Amino acid sequence: MQTNFDTIFSKLVNNPSLKMVRPVKRRHSSVVKAKALVHAIRYIRQQKQIPNLDRIQKYMTRVYDTKPSETEKQLQYTCKDGLIISYTTLGKKGNKTGIEQEGYRIPDEGEIMKGDHDWYCFGCHNVGEVLPCSDCWRVFHPSCTKEEWTGPTFTCTICRAGRVRKLKRKMLNTLLSYTVMRMKEKTRELHKIGHREEEVNYSEFFVFKHSDLNTIENKVNNHKYRSLEEFLADTQLIYHNTHLIYGDEYKGGIAELARIMAKDCEHEVEEIKQCRSCYYLSNAKPDNWFCQPCDPPHELVYAKLKGYSYWPAKIIRRLGDRCDVRFFGGFHQRSLLPKESIKPVDTNIQKLVTKRTAGFNKACDELKRYQENLANLPSQNDDEDDDKEESEASNEKEEIESEASKEKDDPYDFDSEMAANNETVSEKEESDGEAVKEKKDDTVENSALEVSSTSSPPKKRPCLKVNSAEDIVTSSEDKVQAVPKVPTVAVATQTIKKSIKQQHSQTDSSNKCNCEEKYNKKMKDYQDKIEKEHEANTDKALKELSDRLLKDFEEDKQQAVSRATSSMVREIEKTKRQTEEKCKTEILDEMKKLQQKHKEAISQTKKKQWCYNCEEEAMYHCCWNTSYCSVKCQQEHWHKEHKRVCRRKR
Repeated sequence: MQTNFDTIFSKLVNNPSLKMVRPVKRRHSSVVKAKALVHAIRYIRQQKQIPNLDRIQKYMTRVYDTKPSETEKQLQYTCKDGLIISYTTLGKKGNKTGIEQEGYRIPDEGEIMKGDHDWYCFGCHNVGEVLPCSDCWRVFHPSCTKEEWTGPTFTCTICRAGRVRKLKRKMLNTLLSYTVMRMKEKTRELHKIGHREEEVNYSEFFVFKHSDLNTIENKVNNHKYRSLEEFLADTQLIYHNTHLIYGDEYKGGIAELARIMAKDCEHEVEEIKQCRSCYYLSNAKPDNWFCQPCDPPHELVYAKLKGYSYWPAKIIRRLGDRCDVRFFGGFHQRSLLPKESIKPVDTNIQKLVTKRTAGFNKACDELKRYQENLANLPSQNDDEDDDKEESEASNEKEEIESEASKEKDDPYDFDSEMAANNETVSEKEESDGEAVKEKKDDTVENSALEVSSTSSPPKKRPCLKVNSAEDIVTSSEDKVQAVPKVPTVAVATQTIKKSIKQQHSQTDSSNKCNCEEKYNKKMKDYQDKIEKEHEANTDKALKELSDRLLKDFEEDKQQAVSRATSSMVREIEKTKRQTEEKCKTEILDEMKKLQQKHKEAISQTKKKQWCYNCEEEAMYHCCWNTSYCSVKCQQEHWHKEHKRVCRRKR
C-alpha cells in the first residue's frame, strides 16, 4: 500500500503539466548599497590600506550615514552575490604588521557570473524573488507582471506581445526610423551612455545587457525589428540600465531623461498602432499629405473648437464620449472634443458657418481633394486578405523565420503603397483613353455584332495588337469561353469577323499603327516629369538636410558656449574663493603681528616716566609720583599747585 502511494506521489511530482514555476532570488543586495560598498573599497585601496570591515564601516558611517550593523549585513549580501570577494591577508604596516586579517576586494573583469537572466526586476528595477522568462533574459516580480505564472513556464508580457506581427518588417522599421529621429532630437545626452565614468565603473556589476540610442538606430537601419513591442523593450532597457547605474535620486538627471524618453516612445508606438498611414504621412510630409486617405479611411466630420466656428476635420480615434480629431487647413492641429461639438460631414455647412475666411476655404479645398482621392481608391480586399494570412502565419517561429527571409528577397516599399493612391486618377484617365482608342479601331466589329461589345466594359478590355485573322478568332473564342451560357455566339462572331477582315484587309493594311511613336512620346514626357520631380525632391531633401545640420550646429554651438561659460564661471568662483581665503589668512596674520607690537609698545610705555605738566618723557624727578621734562615745566607746575602737595623731604 505504501509502495503504491509513493509511486503515485512521485508521478504527480514529476509530471511536467502539474509543475509550477517558482520565483528565484537572483541577488540579495540593493543596488544603492552595493555601489556604496564598491566605492568604499576603491577609496580605501587608494589610501594604500587593506579594506577590512572596520575601515569600511567607518567610511560608510562618515559618507553615507549608514549604521555599522547595516553595513556588515549588506557586505555579506554583496559577497553572496559575488559583487565583492573576501580574502585573508597579513598586515604590512602600522600596529597590525604581520597580523592576519580579513579584507575585501572588487572582482576582476570576467569574475562576475552573469548567468542566463537579469538580476533585477525589469518593471521596478529592484532585487527580490523574481520570475525568469522562458523566452528571454528578463525577470519580473510576481507583483510586477500581469501575466499568469502558475503554469510550468512563465512568459513575460514583452515576449507574448511580440509573437504577433501586424506590420511587415521594412514598413515597421521605416516608421520606427521617424520615432528614433524624434527621440534623438529630444534626448541628446543619451547618446553619451557608455562613455561616462559612472557606466565604466558600475556597468559590469549591475547591467546585464547593454543598449543605447545608437544601437537602436543601427537596428532600425538594418531592419532588425520584427514588432513594435521589441522596439519598446529596447527603449525600456535604456531606462532600466540608467536607473540601475544612476538611480532615481533627483529630478533632471540622466535616469529621469531616460524615463521621459521611454514614455515618449510608448506614445509614438501608440500613434503607430492607431494609424500607421497617418504616422508615416505626418513625418514624411509629401505634397498634399493630409489629403491622402488612410487604410482604413478616417471618418470625416465638422468639428467645433471653443472660440472658433465649425471646421472640417477627420476623427483619428474615439475615446468614450470624446473624439480625437485632426483639422484640415494650414497647421493640421489636433484636439480632443466632446461629441456635442462634432457634426457629420454631410451636414449643410451654410447653417454651421456664417463667415467664410481664407483659412476655412483652404480647409474646405483640402477636404474636397481628400474626398476625391478617397473616391478613386482601388479595392483593398486582396491586400487585407494577405495581411490576415500574414498575421496568422506569424504565430509560429518557423513561419516567422521563413517570412523574414522572404521579405529580404522581396522587400516592402511603404512609399510605393502611399504613391499608389496618388496615381489612381491618372491611371484611370489613361485606361479611359486607351479604351476610346480601341473603340475607334473596332467600330465595324461593334456595329456588326453587339453581343461581343457588351460582353465586357470598354474600360477593362485590354488593347491587343492584331496581326492576322487567326489571332482574331482566338481572342473571340477566349471571350466566348468566359460566358459558357451562349455557345452559339462564338460561331457567329468568328464568321462575321472573318468576313469583315477579308472585306477590309486592304483598308487595314493601308493604315499603319503609330503606337510606338506615341508610346515613345509618352515615355519621354513621363521621363521628363520624373526627372523634374526627382530634382525637386533632391533640392527639397538637401534643403531640409542643410537646415537640420544648421540647426544641430547651432544647438551644439550653444551647448559648447554654455559649457565653456559654465566652466569659466566655475573657475572664476574657484579663484574667488581661493583669493578670499588667502586674503583672510593674510589679514589674520597681520592682525596678530599688530597685536604683538601693540603689547610691546604698551610695555615699553609703562616702563618710562612722564612729565606731569606736558606729558613728555621726564628727566627730572621731584617726588614719588611727579617728574618733569625740563626746569621750565617744574617751575610752572611748582607755582601752580605742586608746592602745596609735594612730599619731597627738604
